[in-house]
Formats: sequence, C-alpha cells, structure tokens
Amino acid sequence: MLHFSCLSCASALQSETGTSLCECPVCGIQQAVPVGLNPEMMSLYIKSCDALRDGAFFDAFEQCEEILNVFPDHAPTHWLAVLARYGVEYVRRTDDNKPRAESGLLNIVRVTSALHYMAALSSADAELTAYFEENAALIDSQQMHLRNAALRAPIYDAFIVCLPAGDDSVSREDRLAAMHLYQRLVKNGLRVYLRGVNGDTNEACVFSALHSAKMMFVVGSHLQALNDYAVRSDWKRYIQISCETQRGQLVVLHDKVPLDEIPLALSSCEHCCYRNNNALGSYIRKVTELARRAPLQEDFGAREEALTADAIAQQFDVAMHLREKQEKKAALFEQLCAEQRTAETQKDFELLAQEFRRMADYKDAAERASACSRKAELHRFEKMQAEETQRLLLENRRFAQEKEAAAKKSTGARKKQYDRMIFTGVTALFVAVCTCIILFLTQLVFPYFDYRSAQKELAAGNVEEAMSVYEQLDGFMDSEEQYSVLREAMDATVPTDPFAFARIR
Repeated sequence: MLHFSCLSCASALQSETGTSLCECPVCGIQQAVPVGLNPEMMSLYIKSCDALRDGAFFDAFEQCEEILNVFPDHAPTHWLAVLARYGVEYVRRTDDNKPRAESGLLNIVRVTSALHYMAALSSADAELTAYFEENAALIDSQQMHLRNAALRAPIYDAFIVCLPAGDDSVSREDRLAAMHLYQRLVKNGLRVYLRGVNGDTNEACVFSALHSAKMMFVVGSHLQALNDYAVRSDWKRYIQISCETQRGQLVVLHDKVPLDEIPLALSSCEHCCYRNNNALGSYIRKVTELARRAPLQEDFGAREEALTADAIAQQFDVAMHLREKQEKKAALFEQLCAEQRTAETQKDFELLAQEFRRMADYKDAAERASACSRKAELHRFEKMQAEETQRLLLENRRFAQEKEAAAKKSTGARKKQYDRMIFTGVTALFVAVCTCIILFLTQLVFPYFDYRSAQKELAAGNVEEAMSVYEQLDGFMDSEEQYSVLREAMDATVPTDPFAFARIR
C-alpha cells in the first residue's frame, strides 16, 4: 500500500501497488501513482508534490531531478517534472466546482516535445500513457493561449529583479537601488521591466520581458533577497530561457553578500556592487549597445517567427538528446550483455538483474533480468549448500575434537588413579617396613643391649642399677627372674661382703 498526497487538495491518498492511476476521494482529480520508489525517494516525491501545490515550481522541479538521478525511468516523477516546468496548478471550475489543471508558466517548447514528457511516455504503461497524452494536450492548448498573449505583449531591453516593496529595511534598500538603476536605464532610452513600476505582472507580459530582455539585473543587498522565491523564480527562468535561445546576460548586483555564499546557479554570472557607479555604468553602456545591435521587433509576425524558430531549435535539441539517450541505452545494453556472459558471483547477477529491469522495455532486457535473477538465486542456493556443508564439517570436526579431548581426559584420570595406587602401596610398604624395624629395635635390639648392661652392672657389684634395668626390661628373656632373685636376696639380708651378690650369682 502506497501513501502520498493529492496534487490539488493535499488529501492523504493510498493506492494498491498494482495500479497506475488513482482518484482523489475529496476533489475527484486523477493522478499517477508513484510505484517503485524507495522510502527516501518517496518522501522526496511527497515534498515535491507539496511544493507544486504551494506554487514553488522550481523547488518541485529540482526535487524531481534529484529523484530521477536515482530512478531515471520513473514515469510519475517525469510527469511531475512536466507539471512543475509548466507551472501547473489545479483550479476549481465554476461550472462543476471540480479542479482543473491550469498552466501558469509559459515555455518555448510544447509539452509534447519536452524531454521529461517523452521520458514519461517511454516508461509508462498503456493506462498512464493515455492519461499523460490527455493532460499534455490540455496543457498545450493553454500554452498556446499564453503564447499568443505573449506575442502581443510589450518587449523590453532589460529586466530588473528585486524584492517587492515592503516595510523591512532589506526590501526598501533593494527597491531604492533597483529604482536608481531603472531611472539610469530609462534615461539611456531603454525599455526596462520592473514589477510594480513598468509592465504588467501577468504571465504573458513576464514571459515576453524575460524572452526579449538583453540583460537581467538581479538586485539583492542580502542573501535572503537573492533566495526569495519570487526573485529566484525570475532569475532561474531567465537562465533557462537564455540557455534555450543562446542569448541574454545576467548580472548580480549585491552589497553585503560574500561571493562564496551566492547561490550556485548565479556563481558563474557577472557580479558587482550596486554602489559601484563605474561598474554599473559599464553594464548600462553594454546593454544599450546590445539594444542598438538588435532593435526591438514590434512586428507581430517577426516575433512569432522568432519564437517558432526557437521552439524548432529546442525540439531539435530534444530529439538529439533522445537519440543520444537511445544510443547510450544501446551501448549500456551491450555492455550488460557482455558482463552477463562473464558474470560468476551472486552479486554480479543481482546487479545485472537490477540494471536490466531499469531498461525492461528495451529488446529482451526483461528476459535477461529474469535469467540473471534465476542465476543469482541458483548461486545463492549453492552458496547456502556450501555454507551448510562447511557448517557440518566444522560440527563433525568439533565433535571429534571433543571426543578426543574426553578420551585424553579419561586416560589421564586412569593414569592418575594408577599412580595414586602405586604411591599408596609404596607408602604402606614403607610404613610397614619402618614399623617392623622400629618394633625389632624396640622389642629385641634395645632390650638386649639393656639386658647386657644390667649383667655388666651386676658383675660390677652395682645391684641396685642392675635391678632397675631388669625392672625396665618388662619380662625380656629372664629379666623378671633375675629381678625376683635380686629382690629376694636384698630382702633376706644386707650383705656386708661386697662380693656376696657375686657369689649368689
């Protein structure tokens, strides 16, 4: 579902993507559905519609050009550019109160010969083509009336553009400078157009002045004066007409505007300060000389012939441009066909499919776009299969690594357990041996030496020391018997003979 606004009443419109035209439920006008734009360009298209509805035709045209730089074959945008170029507004009729397209900007070139109109037809379907042809015929009839009125309007040597009279200081300053220039030009015998001073403000008179003026003076003391929409519309139209007719010169007269801030379209024109009387005098002499070389054509037939010649030349330029566009399209088609034969990756086929779709109406571009799309889909499927195979290989490799790591871990655990068992056995054996040695020493060796020590003490006559040792031996060999004998002898008598115990033994 597409959402945009009505060109007449600004009502919110919505349309299915499969339709080319939609009708506003409020005012009843039909308009093209902008199918095929991305969200960013769709937003710009809505802004262009708003600008067209507000009468900002040049802003709307520039926004259309920006969209066409991205989508060069978008028929609704080409048609919107046509509406902006010819200043089309929707005005309610008195008979049935329904809006009707009214062209307010006169152009040399007929709508049916305009570049954007031809581009719109080349990219439109049957329904849109009929809609464009019907409205183009209506606009051309209105242009014819304006053109006939412009042929009978006065012509001028110079055109002065400035802010309209107002209460602010900028407009007053610019108006004074423009009036000073106007008086100097008129004093030299020139016919000068200045809104509100000399000449009507209707479109026929303005176009006649723009088309016939040898020089335009844009007076702007500040940047806001040069960018004012009314001022900007006049000098942009003069630049456009000058490019079409290959004549006319534009001079910017400013005072407080830095050169790097002047609008880009005016940067290539001549500049001077309107307070510089010498420079201003040189431009006045120049436009006077141009007026003498090309005198005013008061004859209606001569002026109509001049306008017709300009229109024919412009139509020839349009035809040449279309021919050049077709040649470029053919060269691009051949280049894309060559790239299609050598394309290998999914991205290459996707880009080729996109390019072929942009020229779907040329030869077999639509079939090639479908073939490239199928190739891209096949490459995408093969890429997905390769990625899935790679994923499975990585999964199997990871599983094998985990299994190997688990086996290594299990082997290490068993080895640690075996080492622990060996260590425990060796330790137990060592403890048992140490225990046996200690028992052997404490139960046999040490008591035996004590026993011998007691015998030596007894032989030496130290009975008490011998008895003490026998008592400590705690039943080793006959230590208890020896201790009992010695105790009985000690209890029976107290020997006076020191060798009595020796004899007892």
